[in-house]
Amino acid sequence: MYTWYGGIQLNWNIFDGTGREHRIAEATFRESSALWNYWRACDDALIDMKNQMDEIEQALYSFYSAHVSKLLSNTALEQAMDRLKAGLITPLEYRDAAFSYTQARHNSNRAAYELLRGYYALRRIAGIDVTE
Repeated sequence: MYTWYGGIQLNWNIFDGTGREHRIAEATFRESSALWNYWRACDDALIDMKNQMDEIEQALYSFYSAHVSKLLSNTALEQAMDRLKAGLITPLEYRDAAFSYTQARHNSNRAAYELLRGYYALRRIAGIDVTE
C-alpha cells in the first residue's frame, strides 16, 4: 500500500489480490446479461406482434367469408319467402332457410367480434392502449 502525505492523506491499494479482476469480470457479465435480456425482450415483443398480426389476418378472412355467407343466406331466405307465398315450399323448408340465415348472421357477428378482439389485442401489445 502506498501512502502519501501533503496536506491531504491519500491511501491507495496498489494490489488487492484478484478482487479488482473479479469486480471487472462481474461488471462485464452484468452488462452483457442486461444487453441479452434487452434483446430477448425485444424478440419476444416482435414475436407477439407477428403472432397477433397472423390472428388478425385469420379473423379478417373469417369475417369476409361469414359476411358473404350471410349475404347469400339472406338471398336464399328472400327466395324461400317468395316460394312460400307461391305455395312451392312448406313452412318447414322456409323455417330451415330462416335458421340458416340466423346461423350465418351469428357467424358473421362472431367473426366481427374476433376481428375487433384481435385489433385491440394488437394495440395492447404495441403499447398504444397501455396506461400505467
